[in-house]
Amino acid sequence: MADTHRDVEALETLASTLTESIEGYEAAAEAAKGSSLGGVLHRKAREREVISRRFRQRIAALGGNPVAGASDAAPHHPFHNLRRLLAENREAAVAEVARSEEYLKQCFESCLSDPQLNPDTKALLSGTYDRVKFDDAQWDQLTHAAR
Repeated sequence: MADTHRDVEALETLASTLTESIEGYEAAAEAAKGSSLGGVLHRKAREREVISRRFRQRIAALGGNPVAGASDAAPHHPFHNLRRLLAENREAAVAEVARSEEYLKQCFESCLSDPQLNPDTKALLSGTYDRVKFDDAQWDQLTHAAR
């Protein structure tokens, strides 16, 4: 069997960042409850849960611990600011979501640039990365429209 350490490590990193994204979106959705933005944020959290679940299934299939890193998301990641910003300033909150999406996109790019990843893992990440790029572009447009 091929060495899967790099695959598991990349998937754990992304799953952890996705978990933080889910938590940030859920907190922000609660703060924006009853608004269209709250609904969008809630849907994004659900989409990220599906992606995270797929990554954790792949981690398990590779022999890794699918719950490793589940709560290891570093508090300096941008997703943690969403709830506070939404309460203070919606324009700033949308800008923070855009910044958070850019951070997630960069995490994917870093993992995808690893030439040692298994082709199946790289395919999983690539398919998800397309969605992350789309979301990033959407939030960038909303940021510019809010100005």
